[in-house]
Amino acid sequence: MRNAALLDTLEALIGPEIQASPIYHFNLKLAARHLALAESIAKTAGRRNPSIAATHYGFEVGQTPWHMDAIAGLRDSHQSKIVIAWIPLTPADPERGALRLVPRSHRLGVRSGPFPDDLIEQAKTIEAMPGDVVFMHNTLLHSASENRTAEEVRWACNFRYLPVGEANGRPYLPGFVARSRSAPETELTNPQVWLGMWTCALENLMQGELPVPNVATTTRARAAAITRRWSEAVPDERA
Repeated sequence: MRNAALLDTLEALIGPEIQASPIYHFNLKLAARHLALAESIAKTAGRRNPSIAATHYGFEVGQTPWHMDAIAGLRDSHQSKIVIAWIPLTPADPERGALRLVPRSHRLGVRSGPFPDDLIEQAKTIEAMPGDVVFMHNTLLHSASENRTAEEVRWACNFRYLPVGEANGRPYLPGFVARSRSAPETELTNPQVWLGMWTCALENLMQGELPVPNVATTTRARAAAITRRWSEAVPDERA
């Protein structure tokens, strides 16, 4: 997450004060045989098939539906300058599960689906290989195709970055300063400190004393108030 070449590019996009968001993922696309096995196990256990995403928060191991990443954050983060760095760890082509995105759709503002057909028809497919990085605006409309191979699993990292001081959308989880040209001493370089920050944040969540709001229904003003409250309660890297 602190790779120098990655941060150099991010600096050109969002400036020299870079915060790593607490929203990050490892994405996987299971192959046909694995999906069949998952469906069989889910049926036996009386559970929902994990290859079918009922909501954006579903365990999306099949085809990823069209969405904007911004909807995963509180509304006070919708105006933040958030950039996604999508990094394939295995080939991500149409056969294995490629990214599809709609150019310039970030200008539409934050929207949830379903999206009109004429918009989706403008989509472009991005074929990415290990060593590539795909940078996307937080409100860019995108999806990913299913993995059509028999045995392979497609893996990718999804990291998010934004200028220091802007709302990241999940104030109850710890972000950190990845680069600061003005105050390099604030950069987090110790992974054990980051682990401690996560431990404290999870303990706060388990205590249930502070609100964890529904991102879809919380107003922007209410979200900003919650962000301020959590920022006072959750220790940063200095603490």
